[in-house]
Order: sequence, then structure tokens, then C-alpha cells
Amino acid sequence: NCLEEQAWTSHVPLQVQARRSVLLRKQEQGQRNCLEARGCWLQALMEEQPWTSQLHLLVQARRSFLLRKLELRRSFQLLSLEHAQRSFLEAPACCSLQALMMERMNCLEEQAWTSHVPLQVQARRS
Repeated sequence: NCLEEQAWTSHVPLQVQARRSVLLRKQEQGQRNCLEARGCWLQALMEEQPWTSQLHLLVQARRSFLLRKLELRRSFQLLSLEHAQRSFLEAPACCSLQALMMERMNCLEEQAWTSHVPLQVQARRS
């Protein structure tokens, strides 16, 4: 039994060492794969650079378009506000002008009517 146990336990360090070797090889392979993957990624990035520069130009053009659209919207709102203010300011002037004209017409009509009154009074007296 003792000899069998020694024989079995003598294999354990060899098995542990073999397992370590397998794990080290897997780790090294993983590192190589990782490096290869990084290399492939860098290669792909270098190949994509012209496309990404075009994408950058598209993003820049879109941003310019949106900024211009925003500027136009703001200027339109300002014009609308100015128009509304102008209309508001012109409306009272227009109304007061109309009121003044109506008052003047009433005054002229009254003058015309009252100018006949003395003639009527005089005619009535006579």
C-alpha cells in the first residue's frame, strides 16, 4: 500500500506540472490572440480612417445644418415678435387716427348742422 501510494503521489507533481504547462500555454495563446486581435483592430482602424473622416465631415455638415436651422427659427421668431409689436403699436395709432377722423367728421357735421340753426332761428323769427 505504501509503495502504491508513493507511486500515485509521485505522479501528482507531474500532473500538477503538466496542468500548469497547459494553463501557461493557454495563457500565452490568449495573449498572442489578444495581440493579434489588437493588430487586426489597428489594421481595421487604419482601413476605416478615410470612412471615419467622411463620417466626421457628415457630422460637421449636419451640425452646421442644425445650427443654421436654429438661427433661422430664432430670426423668424424675432421677426414674428417684431411684427406683432409693430402691429400692436400701429393698431392704437390707427385706432386713435380713426377716432380723430370720426371726431373731426362729427365736428364738421355738427358745425354744418349748427350753421343752419341761426338761419332757421332767423327764419322762424321772421
